[in-house]
Amino acid sequence: MRIMKTNSRTFYATTTQFDRIRPLTSDLMSNKAKYSVMVALGAMTTGMLPTMIKLGLSAGVSLSHLMLASVSISFVIFAIILASFRQYSINKTKRIRLFLVGLTMGLTAWTFTKTVECLPASVAVVLQFQFVWIGVLLDAVYRRQWPGRRRWLMIALILSATVLAAGVLSDFEHFYLTWSGVAFGLLCAICYSFFLFFNAHVVSDAHWSQRTFYIMVGCVASTLVLIIPNLELTMSGDTLGSAIWYGGLMAVLGYAIPIVFFAIGIPRIGSGISSILCACELPMAVIVAMLILGEKIAWLQWVGVVIIFVSLFIREPDAEQSPQR
Repeated sequence: MRIMKTNSRTFYATTTQFDRIRPLTSDLMSNKAKYSVMVALGAMTTGMLPTMIKLGLSAGVSLSHLMLASVSISFVIFAIILASFRQYSINKTKRIRLFLVGLTMGLTAWTFTKTVECLPASVAVVLQFQFVWIGVLLDAVYRRQWPGRRRWLMIALILSATVLAAGVLSDFEHFYLTWSGVAFGLLCAICYSFFLFFNAHVVSDAHWSQRTFYIMVGCVASTLVLIIPNLELTMSGDTLGSAIWYGGLMAVLGYAIPIVFFAIGIPRIGSGISSILCACELPMAVIVAMLILGEKIAWLQWVGVVIIFVSLFIREPDAEQSPQR
């Protein structure tokens, strides 16, 4: 009888502990889903950026002026946010580290524009999207844990679908490559991979208002250094108005929303899964271009868009654990 009683108590204690752990596990999973949605939404707003750039260029604004206007307005937005959260602060060392993270973001934007100058836009997108596997590889090396088969399946599907969604096969007669274009495209993918990776691990414990401001400072600095040599100093009044309008849209959609969502979400779900979720950028770019610019989308592109979205729902048994809870 004693043995039965002891086993009963043990079973009761174990059940009670499980009941206590279960709500905690459920909360963690729901939080991870919430932060995953934030990262995906940040990537989707970034996907609207090419359309805003095309609208700005069609209004007579140069690419350099668009970039200058967008980063300048973004800086003002984040400065206002920083002033609204004065109760948070970080030391000089952390500010410098976040500044360096911002440099990778500025380099990503610049290298992508250089890629588009050297190659068809569809090919440039395919090269940029190599960040998906590069980001997963960086995360695997950092955590010393090789991704599971299902994650590699996700990557293979996303990269294959990228070729379709970007319109490479639909417009194959205009396909061509240049060494400089490929180099800039791969450099863009590497810079973006490191931006996502650093976002997950550099000063990840700081408040998002601090992180986003100093990341933006680094982005502004690198952008100014790269565009000033080719920047025209004269601009008409109408062009200035268009630059402010479209630069403002680029600032909100291409910088403010993504940087805030990435700064909050990526440290909590990890850079590996974030690299995969950022694949949402391309389907959004295709859909927005169709709705706003009236671009015709081939059926192969729609197949690619659907495959990308379906790939994101492939569950992995050994899904990575979030660095922060």
